[in-house]
Amino acid sequence: MCGRFFVGPEIIDFVKYSAICFDTEFTEIFDSEDIYPSQMACVLYKKEESITAIPLKWGFKISCSPALLINIRAETALLKRTFVNAVHSRRCVIPASGFYEWSSNGEKSKFFRKDSKPLYMAGIYETDGYEDRFAVITTSANDSVESVHVRMPLIIENSQLNQWLNNGNAFEKVLNQKPIELDRKTDYEQIRLF
Repeated sequence: MCGRFFVGPEIIDFVKYSAICFDTEFTEIFDSEDIYPSQMACVLYKKEESITAIPLKWGFKISCSPALLINIRAETALLKRTFVNAVHSRRCVIPASGFYEWSSNGEKSKFFRKDSKPLYMAGIYETDGYEDRFAVITTSANDSVESVHVRMPLIIENSQLNQWLNNGNAFEKVLNQKPIELDRKTDYEQIRLF
């Protein structure tokens, strides 16, 4: 599961100063470091031959529920009628500094790359007729996350961006991969006496 992620100065610099095309102004989406569901976030997608950055709202609206659908399971994304077209033709990447997870007893942990580079979370996007929205693709937690939560975002390496964003079926290999190990920081962790 991924219910919140964060964007630090290195992501802002990456978006503002890299060779990415921009569809719109980004100042409004960098007002807050933490990104919550229903907020705007920077999303990368393929437009013609360029990787383009656009702000999209996090979470799909579902007709039968007032809650937003913010995560899609990698294991079933190609099996569900609701998502199969988006997985095939509307894949995106959400650049972040890291993400948060909460343990079963409410302890918050922050996860980020060991090399401090941007973390690319796999996603898909859709339009509901009024505005485009995205959801993060999640997968089973790896060794660095599983002690806190059983799910985590599907992490894409910089070298895999084109493989994930391009048309064709090369993305399926990425969809089934195990994410890299991450560093963890916990704001508060109970110390065991015994």
